[in-house]
Amino acid sequence: MTQERPAVSICIPAYENPEGIKRLLRSVAAQSFRDIEVILTDDSKTDGVENAVKDCGVPVQYHRNVPSLGAVCNWNRAISLARGRYIKIMHHDDWFADENSLQRFVDLLEKDPEADLAFCGSWQVSPDGSRHARGISKEEKEAVSADYRNLYCANVIGAPSAVIVRRDALQRTGAVYDEQLTWLVDSAYYMEILRHNPHFACTSDPLICIGLSAGQLTNSVGEDPQILRREYIYVYRKERLSENPACREKLCTMLASTGLPLRDVPGDLGIGAHAYRTAQRAQRRRRGRQFLDTADYLYGKAADGLNRRFGRLTYVLFYIGLVIEVLAVVIDKSDLSNPWTSQIFRVTFLLFLSRMVTEHFTPKGRVWLFAFLVLSLISYHVSGRNELLRFTVFTAACAGSDPMRSMKTTFALTLSGCGLLAVLSLAHIFGRLYLVQDFGHGEEVRWCLGMGHPNACHCMAAMLIILFLYLYDRKMKPAGYAALFAANAGLFVLTKSNTGFVIAAAAVLLYAHLHYNERIRAGRAVYRAGNAVFAAGLFFSAAAAVVRPDSSPILQLADRALTGRMASLWDTTFYDGTLGTWHMFGSRLNQVYFDMGWLRLIYWYGVIPAAVVLCLVCALLFITGKRKDYAAYILVLLCCLYTVPEAHLVSVYIGRNFVLMLGALYAPLVERGSTAGTAAGLCAERSA
Repeated sequence: MTQERPAVSICIPAYENPEGIKRLLRSVAAQSFRDIEVILTDDSKTDGVENAVKDCGVPVQYHRNVPSLGAVCNWNRAISLARGRYIKIMHHDDWFADENSLQRFVDLLEKDPEADLAFCGSWQVSPDGSRHARGISKEEKEAVSADYRNLYCANVIGAPSAVIVRRDALQRTGAVYDEQLTWLVDSAYYMEILRHNPHFACTSDPLICIGLSAGQLTNSVGEDPQILRREYIYVYRKERLSENPACREKLCTMLASTGLPLRDVPGDLGIGAHAYRTAQRAQRRRRGRQFLDTADYLYGKAADGLNRRFGRLTYVLFYIGLVIEVLAVVIDKSDLSNPWTSQIFRVTFLLFLSRMVTEHFTPKGRVWLFAFLVLSLISYHVSGRNELLRFTVFTAACAGSDPMRSMKTTFALTLSGCGLLAVLSLAHIFGRLYLVQDFGHGEEVRWCLGMGHPNACHCMAAMLIILFLYLYDRKMKPAGYAALFAANAGLFVLTKSNTGFVIAAAAVLLYAHLHYNERIRAGRAVYRAGNAVFAAGLFFSAAAAVVRPDSSPILQLADRALTGRMASLWDTTFYDGTLGTWHMFGSRLNQVYFDMGWLRLIYWYGVIPAAVVLCLVCALLFITGKRKDYAAYILVLLCCLYTVPEAHLVSVYIGRNFVLMLGALYAPLVERGSTAGTAAGLCAERSA
C-alpha cells in the first residue's frame, strides 16, 4: 500500500467482535486489488479487537474511541479518517466473498463515472453456515432509477458493506450517516447521496458475505414500535416524501402495523383517515394470516409426528371400525337384536377419531373440518343426536384412508352378510324366508330372505347394485347389465317392493346408457335432467311437510303411490316430521322414526344442519356433473331420490351411507400425491 492518497479506503467500524475482525481482515489481505488503506475505529470496551488487528497480514490504521461513540457515530468516525478516492465501509460481521470482490467494486465506479454510489448483491450467511443470495431485481432497480425515494419503501441496496461511494461526492453533498437513526440509517444515507445525483451503478452478483446473528442491533431495533414510528416519520419529513404515493402508503402501513391509533397520526403526514383505517384492516388480516400460518406449521409438525409413529396402526383401526359398522347394518337388517348398539358406536367413533387426529389435512380442509365439527357439536348439544358428529369424524378419517378401498370393503362385507342371511333363511336355519300379512292390498306372501322386511331386502339389494355399478361399471359388459336387471326384476316378484325395484332398475339403465353413449355422457343434458328431478323430489318432500295429502287430489294420488307415507306424518299425535315440528338445530323431543328421509333429516337434526347437508349434496352433484363423472353423479342422484320416500340413508348406521365415502373422495381435505385412486383419476379412467 502506497503512502500517497490510496484508491480505496476500507473503513471498519468495530465493536467487540475479534473473531469477525480476523475473518474480515483475512479477506482484505486476500484481495487482488492492493491500492488500499484500512481504517479501523474501535468502539469496544475490551482489548479483543485491538489484539485481533495485530499480525493480521495487512496494515491497519487502528483508532480506539474513548469514550465509546455508539454505532452510527462510529461509522462516521471511520469515514472521516478516510483519504481514498473511494470509500468502502465494511462491518465487522461481514467479509469479501472472494479475492476479486474489491476489484469489481472499483470497476463499477471506474466504468460509470456519472455514478457516485455503487452496490452489489450479497451472500446472507447464517450461523450454521447456510447461505442464500440477495440482490436487486430488475423491477427494484427500475423503481429506484425512476425515483430514489422508493428506497424508503424497501432497502433494495442492502447493508453498508454492499456499497462503495466516491469520497468527493460525500464532501460535495455533506452526506453522512444520520446519527438520529438506527433502523433506517442505511436507506436515509443512500437517499441523501442519490438526492444530489440519482445515477448509480450496481450488480446483482454477491461480492460480499453478510454474517447473520440473533444478537445483531437491527434485530432488536426492528421489533421496537416506538423506534419504528419515530424514524419513519423523521425520514419521511426530512426527505419530503409526502409527494411520493408509494412512500405515503408505506408510512401508512408501517404506522398501522405498530398499532398507532388514528387520533395519534400527525396531520402533516398527508395520511387520510380512510386510507389509515384500510391499512389497519389489512394489518389485522396479515396478523390473522400469520397466526394461521403459525398454527398450520405447528399442526403439520404434530400431525406428521403422530402419523409417522401411529399412522399404520390408525389405518388398521379405521378399517376395523368400518367392518364393525357394516356388520352392525347387516345385523340390524336381520332378525337378530343388538343390545350393544350404543356401545359399538362409541368404540367405532374412537377408532375413526384416532385416524382423524393422525391425518395431515390441507389448510382448506382443516377450515371445513373445523366448521362441520362445530356444527355437529351444536346439533348434538341441542338435539341430543350424535350422528352428525360421528359422520363428520368418519368422513375425515376416510379421506386419509383411501375412500375407494373403503367403498369396496363396504360392498364386499355387505354383500357377504346379506348373502349369508339369505342362505341361512333358505336353509331354514335362521331368519324368516317370507312374511304373510296385509301389506295394503290384502293378505299376501312377500319374501324377505332373512331380512326383517321385504322392503329392507330389496333396499339392500338396490344399494348393493348402485354401489357395484359405481365401482365396476368400467368393466361391465352388456350381459352383465342384463343379468343385473333380470335379478332385480326377479327379486321384485318376490318382494313387491316398488321403491327398491325402481331405484335399482334406474341404476342399471342409467349406467348402461351412459357407459355406451359417449355423446350423451359428454353433454350436459343428462345432468340437467337429473338436477331437475332431484329438485322436484325436494319440492315434493317440502309439500308433504306443509300440506295434508287429503287436501289435494294430486297429493292423494302421490300418497297412494307411496303407500301412505305422507298420511303417516299427519296421523301422529304431534304431526312428527311436518313443518310445525321443525327447529333450527333439532329437539330432544324429536325421536320418532318414519319414512321420507329428507323430512327426517330436518326433523332429527334441525333446519340449519339439514340445509348444510343439502348444500353439500348439491355441491357433490355439481362437481361430479361438471367433471362428467357420470358414475359418481348417478350414485349420488339415486341415493338422493331414494331418500325422498325412504329413510335408509338417514340413519344412525354409518355403514348404510356410502355417499359419505364418495364425499371423502371428492372433499378437499387431504393432498393426494397422484391421481390414481382419486376422483379425478377415476373420472379420467372411465372417460378413456
